[in-house]
Formats: sequence, structure tokens, C-alpha cells
Amino acid sequence: LWFPIKERGIASGLNLGILGVGFALDTFFAPKIMAMGFIWSTTLVIIITIPGIVLGLIYFLTMKDIKTKYGVDEVAKLLPEEEDSSSLENSGKDLRPETMAEAYRNKIFWATAIYGFVNGWVVYGFTAFLPSMLTNDMGIAGDAATNIISATYFVTFVASPLGGIISDK
Repeated sequence: LWFPIKERGIASGLNLGILGVGFALDTFFAPKIMAMGFIWSTTLVIIITIPGIVLGLIYFLTMKDIKTKYGVDEVAKLLPEEEDSSSLENSGKDLRPETMAEAYRNKIFWATAIYGFVNGWVVYGFTAFLPSMLTNDMGIAGDAATNIISATYFVTFVASPLGGIISDK
């Protein structure tokens, strides 16, 4: 898929947000499917195949060919011509920082860095130790713990697109 330059952050954010939904659905449904008597490998096939078929159908039914949608054969014909950097300097547009020191002074840089840390912590760090904390330290049953973990992944569904909106500004 192709997205205009000003919308690539939100497109990436939506992509990561859907990843969080996938994690949430997997952690929610896998224990329930295994409780029905399926072994882990069959459960894995089920939780990959069914959503894959559904997403494939959605893609097939909604996506349009680039020629049909935009009237061109290749994405390169849709991209704007490269602008001369001297004209950018005179236009008053913000340019990318030339050094990391300049980037560190930028509020958008810090907002994006904080967003990236929090999102990464929820998706990878928090859920790495949360299952054992809930079951071992807090005495929560395994099914209830997977429901709690599943809910944490839904945070990425909101946080990832929000980070994309911030980075597009």
C-alpha cells in the first residue's frame, strides 16, 4: 500500500495498532481454544488461519488497483518532484535537524520518543512479566490473567495511531 508523505505516521500507527489487536485476540482466545481439548499447535493454526482468511477477504473486497484508483501504473508517478533545499530554506518550512543536539531541542522529538517507549513497554516489556506477576504474586487464575493481558494489548490500538498522528505533525 502507498500513503501520502503527510499520512505515513498514522498509517504506520494503524498498522502497529492492529498488531496490538492481534496480540489481544490471541491471548484471549488461545487458552479458551486449548481448554476445548486442542493441543497448542492446532490452537496456533486456528488463531492464525481464521483471522488470516477474514483479513484476506477484507483486503480482496476493499483494495483497488493503483491504476483504477489513481490512474497511473506506478507509485513513483504520484510522488511530488524533489524540491531544491534552498527553496525550502526560504519558504519558512521546518527542516529536519542537522544534528542530534538540534533534535534533542525539538518538542516533537521528545513526544515521539516518549510515545515509542510507552508503546514498546506495553507491548513487549509489560506483558513479559505481567503473566507471572498476576498468577504467582497476586494469585489470579490463569484465565483471568490472560483476559487482563489481552486488555493491555488493546492499549496499542489507541496509542499507536495517536503516535502516528504526532509524528505526522
